[in-house]
Amino acid sequence: MLRIKLVGLAALLGASMALAHGGATGLVKARMDQMVAFGAAMKSIKTGLSSDDMAAVQAGGAAIERHGGAAMLANFESGEMQHVSEAAPAIWENWDDFAAQAMALEGMARDLQSAQTPEEAQPIFAAITKSCSACHDVYRIKK
Repeated sequence: MLRIKLVGLAALLGASMALAHGGATGLVKARMDQMVAFGAAMKSIKTGLSSDDMAAVQAGGAAIERHGGAAMLANFESGEMQHVSEAAPAIWENWDDFAAQAMALEGMARDLQSAQTPEEAQPIFAAITKSCSACHDVYRIKK
């Protein structure tokens, strides 16, 4: 009986996660999950900066580093698309630029983790924010 309940709960959770991303699967879902993780990290960093919580700032930087760079590129390399994807064809048309931006994001995240004060972290956070916006302007389809 417990096993049936656990299987049912797992199926329900899986279905709700699929709905959260419009039914995306595979690498498209992985990319969407990655962007959600970036958003959560950015929120954590912003909150940490406003409350002088450098542990939160550095943890957010670690999350961005973990999901950026090569990890980010791995979810885009195949060019997999689904109707729910917000990835623009420009990603694959300008792969070298997209890859350079992903790697730069990873480097900025490492720099953020090294920051010891909010004053030191703020300009790095601003650069990350600008980088995210610039990438989304070119490489994300607005839906």
